[in-house]
Amino acid sequence: MGAERFLWFAGGLGVAVHVTVFVALATFALTTDALSKPITGGGSAVSEVIIATEFAYELEPGSRPSGNLEITMVNEGAIFHNLLIVGAPGFVLEAQPGASATGSVELGAGTHVLYCSVPGHRDAGMEATLTVTGPAS
Repeated sequence: MGAERFLWFAGGLGVAVHVTVFVALATFALTTDALSKPITGGGSAVSEVIIATEFAYELEPGSRPSGNLEITMVNEGAIFHNLLIVGAPGFVLEAQPGASATGSVELGAGTHVLYCSVPGHRDAGMEATLTVTGPAS
């Protein structure tokens, strides 16, 4: 009788371990899949991921259509960074190292300057341009 209880307990524990591992792997797969998908518009907004490091921004080359742009800044640097856009008052993304921030901004056609306003960062080269063309066709 004691052996049967032990086998039942061990079997139940095995199921719990399998379920835990399955949930962890599924969560990892969903997260990894979401991060590896190309940056495209969902609905009416176009999404853009910008990587912040010391002292630069990395973004995909090319132009984006004018209109609503959802920007995610991922801070892969070792210190705090932010992202502002010249001509877009009130738009600011801020992130501690290893974190990210997302916001939406309406941009018209033209070349838009992105920069970090932390003292000394822009002077050290933390500036980039984002080219926006006419509306998406």
